[in-house]
Amino acid sequence: LALLSLPRDVGKHPESGKMISAGLGRYGPFVLHDGTYANLDNIEDVFSIGLNRAVSVIAEKQLKGPGGRNGGTPAALKE
Repeated sequence: LALLSLPRDVGKHPESGKMISAGLGRYGPFVLHDGTYANLDNIEDVFSIGLNRAVSVIAEKQLKGPGGRNGGTPAALKE
């Protein structure tokens, strides 16, 4: 029944004032802020994560840069 409450609003980001939400997606539990998705380690974190932890997880994700299949590096062009 707790899954019906997702996505859950965690709170407003202290710097931007935009809402941070936690949810369960295709690739597991996550927090979302302004288009940035950051993975959470455990599914229980979706229901219990607080604002401070959510802000730190998002900050770590933004420091790492874009992910994806090639790690955000552009493909080499063939001549």
